[in-house]
Amino acid sequence: MKGRIRIWALAALAVCGAAAAKAEGTAQKHKLVVQISSADPKTWDVALNNVDNLVAALGRDNIDLKVVAYGPGLGVYKKTGATAARFAKMKQEDPTLDFLACGVTMKKMKLTEKDLVPEITKIPSGIVRIVELEEQGYSYVRP
Repeated sequence: MKGRIRIWALAALAVCGAAAAKAEGTAQKHKLVVQISSADPKTWDVALNNVDNLVAALGRDNIDLKVVAYGPGLGVYKKTGATAARFAKMKQEDPTLDFLACGVTMKKMKLTEKDLVPEITKIPSGIVRIVELEEQGYSYVRP
Protein backbone atom coordinates (compact mmCIF):
# COMPACT_ATOMS: atom_id res chain seq x y z
CA MET A 1 0.00 0.00 0.00
CA LYS A 2 2.83 2.42 0.90
CA GLY A 3 4.41 1.72 -2.47
CA ARG A 4 1.27 2.70 -4.35
CA ILE A 5 0.90 5.91 -2.37
CA ARG A 6 4.51 6.80 -3.14
CA ILE A 7 4.00 6.15 -6.86
CA TRP A 8 0.81 8.27 -6.90
CA ALA A 9 2.56 11.06 -5.02
CA LEU A 10 5.52 11.02 -7.42
CA ALA A 11 3.16 10.99 -10.40
CA ALA A 12 1.24 13.96 -8.99
CA LEU A 13 4.48 15.87 -8.47
CA ALA A 14 5.59 15.11 -12.02
CA VAL A 15 2.28 16.30 -13.46
CA CYS A 16 2.41 19.50 -11.39
CA GLY A 17 6.01 20.08 -12.39
CA ALA A 18 5.21 19.59 -16.07
CA ALA A 19 2.25 21.97 -15.83
CA ALA A 20 4.40 24.60 -14.14
CA ALA A 21 7.12 24.24 -16.76
CA LYS A 22 4.56 24.56 -19.54
CA ALA A 23 3.06 27.65 -17.92
CA GLU A 24 6.49 29.27 -17.69
CA GLY A 25 7.23 28.50 -21.31
CA THR A 26 4.02 30.12 -22.53
CA ALA A 27 4.21 33.24 -20.38
CA GLN A 28 3.88 36.35 -22.51
CA LYS A 29 6.09 39.39 -22.11
CA HIS A 30 4.64 42.47 -20.49
CA LYS A 31 4.22 45.02 -23.26
CA LEU A 32 4.36 48.66 -22.16
CA VAL A 33 4.59 52.03 -23.82
CA VAL A 34 5.63 55.05 -21.75
CA GLN A 35 4.65 58.48 -23.07
CA ILE A 36 6.70 61.61 -22.38
CA SER A 37 5.00 64.77 -23.61
CA SER A 38 5.78 67.23 -20.83
CA ALA A 39 8.52 69.88 -20.87
CA ASP A 40 9.06 69.39 -17.12
CA PRO A 41 12.40 67.69 -16.29
CA LYS A 42 10.82 66.34 -13.08
CA THR A 43 8.29 64.47 -15.21
CA TRP A 44 11.15 63.14 -17.34
CA ASP A 45 12.81 61.78 -14.20
CA VAL A 46 9.55 60.16 -13.08
CA ALA A 47 9.11 58.53 -16.50
CA LEU A 48 12.67 57.18 -16.57
CA ASN A 49 12.37 56.02 -12.96
CA ASN A 50 9.20 54.18 -14.00
CA VAL A 51 11.17 52.47 -16.76
CA ASP A 52 13.93 51.46 -14.32
CA ASN A 53 11.37 50.20 -11.80
CA LEU A 54 9.40 48.23 -14.38
CA VAL A 55 12.53 46.50 -15.67
CA ALA A 56 13.70 45.75 -12.13
CA ALA A 57 10.32 44.40 -11.01
CA LEU A 58 9.35 42.43 -14.10
CA GLY A 59 12.80 41.39 -15.33
CA ARG A 60 14.52 42.29 -18.60
CA ASP A 61 13.46 39.04 -20.23
CA ASN A 62 9.80 39.56 -19.31
CA ILE A 63 9.23 43.03 -20.69
CA ASP A 64 8.92 44.75 -24.04
CA LEU A 65 9.12 48.44 -23.25
CA LYS A 66 9.04 51.47 -25.51
CA VAL A 67 9.44 55.11 -24.45
CA VAL A 68 7.83 57.57 -26.87
CA ALA A 69 8.61 61.29 -26.58
CA TYR A 70 6.81 63.97 -28.55
CA GLY A 71 5.80 67.62 -28.27
CA PRO A 72 7.47 69.43 -25.38
CA GLY A 73 8.56 66.04 -24.02
CA LEU A 74 11.08 65.65 -26.82
CA GLY A 75 13.46 67.72 -24.71
CA VAL A 76 14.09 64.58 -22.67
CA TYR A 77 16.17 63.27 -25.60
CA LYS A 78 18.22 66.41 -26.26
CA LYS A 79 21.96 66.00 -25.77
CA THR A 80 21.87 69.10 -23.57
CA GLY A 81 18.85 67.89 -21.55
CA ALA A 82 18.81 67.22 -17.83
CA THR A 83 18.46 63.46 -18.36
CA ALA A 84 20.83 62.98 -21.32
CA ALA A 85 23.41 61.03 -19.32
CA ARG A 86 20.88 58.38 -18.26
CA PHE A 87 20.15 56.96 -21.70
CA ALA A 88 23.55 55.42 -22.41
CA LYS A 89 23.48 53.64 -19.04
CA MET A 90 19.89 52.47 -19.47
CA LYS A 91 20.53 51.19 -23.00
CA GLN A 92 23.74 49.45 -21.88
CA GLU A 93 21.88 47.70 -19.05
CA ASP A 94 18.99 46.74 -21.32
CA PRO A 95 19.68 46.94 -25.07
CA THR A 96 16.07 45.95 -25.82
CA LEU A 97 14.68 49.26 -24.52
CA ASP A 98 13.32 51.40 -27.33
CA PHE A 99 13.57 55.17 -27.00
CA LEU A 100 11.46 56.68 -29.77
CA ALA A 101 11.42 60.33 -30.89
CA CYS A 102 8.56 61.90 -32.84
CA GLY A 103 9.64 63.01 -36.31
CA VAL A 104 6.79 65.53 -36.55
CA THR A 105 7.98 67.26 -33.38
CA MET A 106 11.60 67.13 -34.52
CA LYS A 107 10.64 68.88 -37.76
CA LYS A 108 8.60 71.54 -35.92
CA MET A 109 11.43 72.15 -33.45
CA LYS A 110 14.02 72.09 -36.27
CA LEU A 111 15.94 69.28 -34.57
CA THR A 112 17.98 66.59 -36.26
CA GLU A 113 19.08 63.25 -34.89
CA LYS A 114 22.48 64.86 -34.19
CA ASP A 115 20.75 67.11 -31.63
CA LEU A 116 19.49 64.10 -29.68
CA VAL A 117 21.19 61.42 -27.62
CA PRO A 118 22.42 58.56 -29.81
CA GLU A 119 20.24 55.95 -28.07
CA ILE A 120 17.01 57.19 -29.65
CA THR A 121 15.26 56.10 -32.81
CA LYS A 122 13.36 58.62 -34.92
CA ILE A 123 9.82 57.58 -35.84
CA PRO A 124 7.36 59.36 -38.14
CA SER A 125 4.81 60.29 -35.43
CA GLY A 126 4.88 59.74 -31.67
CA ILE A 127 1.15 59.77 -31.03
CA VAL A 128 0.46 57.50 -33.99
CA ARG A 129 3.05 55.01 -32.68
CA ILE A 130 1.41 55.01 -29.25
CA VAL A 131 -1.98 54.28 -30.82
CA GLU A 132 -0.47 51.45 -32.89
CA LEU A 133 1.20 49.95 -29.83
CA GLU A 134 -2.01 50.10 -27.81
CA GLU A 135 -3.81 48.34 -30.66
CA GLN A 136 -1.13 45.63 -30.40
CA GLY A 137 -1.91 45.11 -26.71
CA TYR A 138 0.67 47.40 -25.08
CA SER A 139 -0.28 48.94 -21.75
CA TYR A 140 -0.09 52.71 -21.74
CA VAL A 141 1.82 54.60 -19.02
CA ARG A 142 1.95 58.37 -18.76
CA PRO A 143 3.62 59.84 -15.71
